[in-house]
Amino acid sequence: MVSAMLSVVFYFIASNTGCGWVYLLSASLLAALLLSLIAPALDVGRVEGTVSAPAKLVAGQRLKVILTLAKRRGFLSRLPVQWLRLSYEFDGCEKTNGGDASQPILVESLNAKTSWLWTTAPLKRGVHHLGALCLASCFPIGLAWWLRRLPARANDTVTVYPKSIPIDGFFLYRLKTSSASRGGLSRTNQVARQSTYTRGVREYVRGDSPRHVHWASSARTGRLLVREFEAEGFPNFDVLLDLEALWTSRGQFELAVTATSSLLALGHRLGIGPQLLTRPAVQELALPLPPVPPGIEFQMEVLARVQPLRRALTGSRSGPQQDLLYGQQKMLVVIRPPSKHAFAEGNCYFIEVEDLERTLADEDSPSLFQTRLHSEEDLIDL
Repeated sequence: MVSAMLSVVFYFIASNTGCGWVYLLSASLLAALLLSLIAPALDVGRVEGTVSAPAKLVAGQRLKVILTLAKRRGFLSRLPVQWLRLSYEFDGCEKTNGGDASQPILVESLNAKTSWLWTTAPLKRGVHHLGALCLASCFPIGLAWWLRRLPARANDTVTVYPKSIPIDGFFLYRLKTSSASRGGLSRTNQVARQSTYTRGVREYVRGDSPRHVHWASSARTGRLLVREFEAEGFPNFDVLLDLEALWTSRGQFELAVTATSSLLALGHRLGIGPQLLTRPAVQELALPLPPVPPGIEFQMEVLARVQPLRRALTGSRSGPQQDLLYGQQKMLVVIRPPSKHAFAEGNCYFIEVEDLERTLADEDSPSLFQTRLHSEEDLIDL
């Protein structure tokens, strides 16, 4: 703006005085102004860029993005591209350090296809779009800046799964032990291991070990009897995450999702194959899930996308023990925030994700086992 005003002033002075060098000064200022507007626009317009990054991460990890720039082919491709400022827009980072941890990159010269590594700040759980490249230039005079955004494709996303903290599952002894059964899914046909506890005796069948023959009972009855042992196994459990609970903070909900992910990983590591139950059901949430087979991968995809929901003000809903605990006869590990609501008795273990800002009275029940979580470190004690 100042250059344009000076050019007009010098032209007015030259037209009244007839001085040639003033005309030359006015023309020089006008030429510099036009060059500062056209040259940066040509530089950023002759560059094409792409963004590539891993498709899957875990919450808290940093995303490493590869930014690639190259000159477009055409009659202007022989002209050099110099002094570009390259930056990257990504909204999936934790805002602890003011956004992205990296600074804009200064591209001094671009003659061939060149790539740079951009590391973001730690990512939050969810599905994030890869964002856009931002090119800016004021070369060669620096009187005007031109900015161009190169957005990533709509399907270029990164899925950030919740954390899965290793836990030992010391609480499982309080649930009922599963027994072996023939056929069915992997959660029910797990081969039980023999314990040292004798349940009784039965008649000998082909394949029984001679070491298990109970000779005293066999001599008394005149039939060959063998000892039958109690089966040792892991209890089946499912995990219920109530999305419509009275969540008081975002951190409380994220801790519940982390606990759910850790319990599911524990169950699959033990060969139980727990199911992920949500309230509302996954079918009612209409989540944009990718086509993955059922199992731990599908459950992690669901946990990467769930969000807390507001409970409807009209109508009443029965407690989770009515339609989930007893309606389907499930043995559940229930995830819920602290509440004074009294649950019905059953074989379930409540993990209460407690907000540090709230203090509630303990709920004692002889048949409902519960523990409280205040942070991710508390999961290790389970």
